[in-house]
Amino acid sequence: MGQETRLFCNNYILIEAFAILQNRFGMEAVRLFQDQVLPVFEVLWVSEELHQQAMSAFRTANRRNLSLADCVSFETIRQIGASRVFTFDPHFKEQGFEMIPPGGGPD
Repeated sequence: MGQETRLFCNNYILIEAFAILQNRFGMEAVRLFQDQVLPVFEVLWVSEELHQQAMSAFRTANRRNLSLADCVSFETIRQIGASRVFTFDPHFKEQGFEMIPPGGGPD
């Protein structure tokens, strides 16, 4: 205990989140998210090198239901040396990350 938990998010995930919020709830939801939720996250900006690594993994995986944003997230998490991920997406468990909350993915 006593260890501070830091929350990270890459900018590709923000693009996805903003698009979903805008589409489902409107621009006010985007503004609220940006003003009230986003400040608790450290935003990690995807470099060209990271994008290329993720693109290579994305093409190699050759899976219809795996997104480029997922692959960018996998590479981002590995780059910062994290092992726990707040997600409901079982692809993260497949990649060997501990999901918070637990569940999803193959056993």
